[in-house]
Amino acid sequence: MTRYEQLYAFLREHPASDAQAINHALGTSGKVIYYEIKKGMQSGEIQARKIAGRYRYSTRAGVCFGCANPLTALFNRYLMTARRNSTAA
Repeated sequence: MTRYEQLYAFLREHPASDAQAINHALGTSGKVIYYEIKKGMQSGEIQARKIAGRYRYSTRAGVCFGCANPLTALFNRYLMTARRNSTAA
């Protein structure tokens, strides 16, 4: 599991977490996690809110991991259907 996948899974279980809590939970240190957070924000999977002077991060509702692009989501849905039908036959 990549660091980004770990971050995404953690944020799904613990919404509105700050960077310190994320670093502590994932066992990273310093500003390592900020790169992964930035990558998630650029893809639209992670959102940031400033609460009480600190940024809190959470996942966006309705976003499937790795499916920020609608065409990718559509392709993955069709692929899943095709695989399901091929194993049933």
